[in-house]
Amino acid sequence: ILMLTMNSDAKSKDYSFLPDHPRPGHADMVESVRSEGSADLRGGGSQSARLTFGLVAAGSQVRAILDEVGWSCHAHLHSVGDIQSKPLFDLDRKAELDPSTDSGRLNCRDHEAAVLMTREIESVRKDRDTIGSVVELLIEGLPIGVGEPWFDGIEPSLARALMAIPGARAVEFSHGVKSSVMRGSEHNDSWLPGQDSPVLEGSSDGTADGSLGGRSTGAPISVKIHFKPPSSLPRKQFTLHLPSNERQILEVGGRHDPVLGPRAAPVVEAVSMLVITDLGMMGGFIKN
Repeated sequence: ILMLTMNSDAKSKDYSFLPDHPRPGHADMVESVRSEGSADLRGGGSQSARLTFGLVAAGSQVRAILDEVGWSCHAHLHSVGDIQSKPLFDLDRKAELDPSTDSGRLNCRDHEAAVLMTREIESVRKDRDTIGSVVELLIEGLPIGVGEPWFDGIEPSLARALMAIPGARAVEFSHGVKSSVMRGSEHNDSWLPGQDSPVLEGSSDGTADGSLGGRSTGAPISVKIHFKPPSSLPRKQFTLHLPSNERQILEVGGRHDPVLGPRAAPVVEAVSMLVITDLGMMGGFIKN
């Protein structure tokens, strides 16, 4: 299956300072050194988020497969800076977002939080700065046992794929880093008798751990993906001028977002669909 898109709005002149002035926070320097100067760094080169188009296009092709087995992946913007939405489990995950609203523009399903996030983003934009964000992912419908041993476990597989999204800096499952300060007595979920198979206590309210030991538990899998602030700032920064080996001022122009999360949410959703489809086929849960 060939899926082709043409970029009819490329503006290479926005990157005329490359490769002489590698941008702070970008992969310009490491790519230039690794390729011995042969890498085309315009638009971010091989690290460009534009390349996630292929992931989203591929994800759209497996959605029908997941629908057949009753599995689903939903992602939205969870936080911008210190402003957080409600847990995705408590929000309407299936309704279409109106692109004319703050929720639609930001890919955030918490309408009240989206209004506050918009104000924060505009404040950051006025400061000629950028800000970090978090995308929340919820995977539902999986039976007990999806995931293969060790490196092909459901957490390792998802983490590896999600961390490949440009700008991702951390991935949390379930309680995430909070687990490191919890006691086992409050972290453990008890097994309960279910109608068709055992269920974890907390499955009905989204607090149960959806994966244990690399395999799904039957409860929803909650994942948070943390994204750094975009590295391209509309303000002056210092960088190394490679021809002279001197520190010089660089001011990056062009078209750049002040936050990554809104655009990253559909990519997170697509990547997760590809991963669980693969694991479903590997484990025999998806037959055709």
